[in-house]
Amino acid sequence: MDFRLFLLQRLLSLILVLFGGSIAIFAILRFLPGDPVVVMLGSEYNPEVVEEMRRELGFDRPPPVQYLDWIMGVLQGDLGRSYFLRRDVTDLLLARFPTTLMLASASLVVALLIALPAGVIAAVNKGRAVDHLCRLAALAGVSMPNFWLGLLLIMLFAVNLGWLPAGGFVSPQTDPVATLGHLILPAITIGTAYAATIARMLRASMVDVLRRDYVLVARAMGLRPRVIVWRDAFRNALIPTVTVAGFAFGYMLAGTIITEVIFNIPGVGRMLFESILARDYPLVQGIVLFNVALFVVANFLVDVLYTLLDPRIGY
Repeated sequence: MDFRLFLLQRLLSLILVLFGGSIAIFAILRFLPGDPVVVMLGSEYNPEVVEEMRRELGFDRPPPVQYLDWIMGVLQGDLGRSYFLRRDVTDLLLARFPTTLMLASASLVVALLIALPAGVIAAVNKGRAVDHLCRLAALAGVSMPNFWLGLLLIMLFAVNLGWLPAGGFVSPQTDPVATLGHLILPAITIGTAYAATIARMLRASMVDVLRRDYVLVARAMGLRPRVIVWRDAFRNALIPTVTVAGFAFGYMLAGTIITEVIFNIPGVGRMLFESILARDYPLVQGIVLFNVALFVVANFLVDVLYTLLDPRIGY
């Protein structure tokens, strides 16, 4: 298949996913209990003021009309305006996203630093004590909730030992070293769970590759085991592992809500949490649609990366 045709098909599927996601986001928010106008005004309000604000915000119009107005603005790059923060949603996302991107990138680095050696060691020592230990650790990593692990890390390294800050964030323009210190605990919190998933996938792929005929031939030719494992088996085992890592990075970008709230990090996830509590429809819709777009684009890039890892894979 021609590369341009491949890109066109993937872009069309991306647009369809975003369109379906926008409908789901808009509909789910409208089914949530509670009136956003009442939330904004508080417990004491005048019914006339409520109706006036509802008309001002456009809640008096039919939902399909509200959706069309919102989606037409999105197509023009306008995600709406926050009710509570009184700022454009696009500006808020641009201000908060770099922090979330740094957190997700640090989490991916932590996940890969743990997963790649663990997966290879477990596969090479299949059936031995090291393999069972790695699989047990992976199971524990998958089972451990983020919020619980984050609290444990805060108690140990921030409260008891005092080695790292318990929360907050410092801009890298202000102090890069302090930025790194504030990212370590939340990155470990997020990256550990995905490290377990990536390690399990890499182990399974490595075990399969190490049984292939060309690996047996390489061993018969007298090549060193380290060369066979890292040059021949590891690269071929990366194909399915890249898929899992790509999904993981997409989830990291879109799923940092709990971690950002626990560690008081001013990112997109924490802003989404606060906007949900405030029933800030434009901000919630813009953030969730933005997260969907990030996830879809991440998977698109993974598809393209396949051909770099293995030229035999066609478009």
